[in-house]
Amino acid sequence: MNKLARMLCIECPASVTAGIVAMLDKRDEENVDFDEFLGSIRTILMFDNFFEEMDSLFHHLDALKVGKIRAQEFFDACTKLSSPDVSSQHDLRIPPAAEVEQIYKKMSTAGQLESPGFLNHSEF
Repeated sequence: MNKLARMLCIECPASVTAGIVAMLDKRDEENVDFDEFLGSIRTILMFDNFFEEMDSLFHHLDALKVGKIRAQEFFDACTKLSSPDVSSQHDLRIPPAAEVEQIYKKMSTAGQLESPGFLNHSEF
């Protein structure tokens, strides 16, 4: 990972900072102007809260505390939590279930899942 990604936020997942750096399209030896830097910091702060919310959701769905959840339960939770009657009762930013399923299918096709039909915490 390049210096800029490390500088942006050490606590942010590497994939997020790498994605931000890719969006900035900068190399180690190139400068980042202030507006680009500020946009990156704002993105990281937004993602930090999002990851906390999703982590809470994972732990809620992992009722047996085994470190993995059924993928279908996660899709169902996204659908329920983003429905109009439920979304008005919370301020969580829930991704659309269709997008989550699409990402899951890509991960499955690429062989990135430990157990088909499930997501462990790191895959989540």
